[in-house]
Amino acid sequence: MGVLSSRVYLIPGIKRIVVNMNSTSSQRGYPAKRWCAANMSSTSMRHSAWKSEPWTHLTHKQRRPQWIAYNPRTMRPPPLSTDTNSMKILSWNVNGLQAIVQSGFSADELVARENFDVLCLQETHLEASCFGVSIAAPSYTASSWAVGCFDVYMGFLNNPIYHDMERNVDLFKNLVHEYDYTCWSCSVARLGYSGTAVISRVQPISVQYGLGIPEHDQEGRLITLEFDDFYLVNAYVPNSGRGLRRLNYRINDWDPCFSDFIKKLECSKPVIVAGDLNCARQSIDIHNPQAKTEAAGFTIEERESFEVNFSRKGLVDTFRKQHPNAVAYTFWGENQRITNKGWRLDYFLASESIADKVHDSYTLPDVALSDHSPIGLLLKL
Repeated sequence: MGVLSSRVYLIPGIKRIVVNMNSTSSQRGYPAKRWCAANMSSTSMRHSAWKSEPWTHLTHKQRRPQWIAYNPRTMRPPPLSTDTNSMKILSWNVNGLQAIVQSGFSADELVARENFDVLCLQETHLEASCFGVSIAAPSYTASSWAVGCFDVYMGFLNNPIYHDMERNVDLFKNLVHEYDYTCWSCSVARLGYSGTAVISRVQPISVQYGLGIPEHDQEGRLITLEFDDFYLVNAYVPNSGRGLRRLNYRINDWDPCFSDFIKKLECSKPVIVAGDLNCARQSIDIHNPQAKTEAAGFTIEERESFEVNFSRKGLVDTFRKQHPNAVAYTFWGENQRITNKGWRLDYFLASESIADKVHDSYTLPDVALSDHSPIGLLLKL
């Protein structure tokens, strides 16, 4: 989310989040076991279930009778058959990639648990710049790359001077072993701010950075990968900010331009949008809607913009389609994860033509190294 966030590292009784590396998955695309606590005190073990798994407790202030708390351990569909071709995508606002790695995060452990094909990251807070132009740092060969409205040729990217300018991006290019295709987009308007990345073991056909509009492409908010069957857009939508200082920019400039960008992509292939869209689009998506109508991410203007620019133009909220009455959050403010007072700000949106191929759209609320939880999508191809 950005401005409202303070990092939340742990949940009650958990000293460190790790993977049970002894667990195995019977089939790809279905989690073997959820991440568990490496060390839980006996006191924590005696807590009620919702104390150790607060996301299973319905805390909504205006709940309706049909609403239930989303529990990924019990509300996931069965695994796909082994002969079903599929792709699994994870999306995660990490609120500072360097910070979560220093706090003990292992991407390889996340691979062991989820066996994903593509990982989309937002708010990486990394730096990679050259002469004031936002530079993407792909780790595989292609003829050229579009960065905003600039073309950056591989001959330049292979220059040692360029690699010196990549700064801390270079430290994370091999974050996930055996995932050979990485793309990074960083803010040049404000260094160490915003930023997106995509890490994939599937080679994309093409990659595009930004919207192609210079005034919107200075904060590293968008990376688009083309695959055989669809476009994947990794997005970190601008937060309206404290005092709603960027509200007009967000609803009058960014959202319409982003919507137009998606519609142009849809002329060729279906689109999947992944990322932190910084809007709780319905009352079910925020724990206390009545008190938050003037807060960034839940204003009437932002929700209407979401509906006009995305929902009414045929983009399907895949989680809500699968779970129309499930209360699930993906962001929690400081100290609010333990009481499950959250927001659903992170989404997979899919073109109508591909939405029915979504086998599972889910959240991973137990992964607590950021103020956001990862979300996942399993797509039949």
